[in-house]
Amino acid sequence: MEKLFTAFQKIVKSSTATISKTEKKDESIKVTVKVRSGLQVLHSPIDGEIIDLNKVPEGAFSGKLLGDGFAIIPTGNKVYSPADGEVVVLFPTKHAVVILTEEGLEILIHIGINTSSLQGEAFTVHAPKGTKVKTGDLLITFDNEIIKKNGKSPISPIIITNMNVVKGLSVDFGNKKALEKVCEVTLI
Repeated sequence: MEKLFTAFQKIVKSSTATISKTEKKDESIKVTVKVRSGLQVLHSPIDGEIIDLNKVPEGAFSGKLLGDGFAIIPTGNKVYSPADGEVVVLFPTKHAVVILTEEGLEILIHIGINTSSLQGEAFTVHAPKGTKVKTGDLLITFDNEIIKKNGKSPISPIIITNMNVVKGLSVDFGNKKALEKVCEVTLI
């Protein structure tokens, strides 16, 4: 669990917050992520049953060490963007992606539990890092049979990693089709 948390924090820290790019010798451009106050609606990125994070069989997620949100027991194999934004992190093993929404939320979509050990075998990326996405754009497809055959849980946590900008959230649990509204996040 600690290994997952440390690895995730390193990747996110290197990909968000302030992004600097040198275009000329002494010039740099800095982009700071600003959070819009108000309400952010998240749609289900995967067909399946929406469950509470405390039911996830991995302490980093069920203990909300990475943030709050919900999880999905998938019945489908396609992962769609839950909101408009940009793919800011794509794990090298293709099992997880982070979307930075236009409102400033960082949304981690983690397909399965301990699936990084599959080294990308069960995953096909359709939206690489840097891609601007709209709600419903296809991000990743995955093979549930490979995940299960390798003894991994298909339960997929959907985590808001920057909870410091969240005032509250409400989740509509139960069976949902991909792109149905499942979560409302009140931003500070």
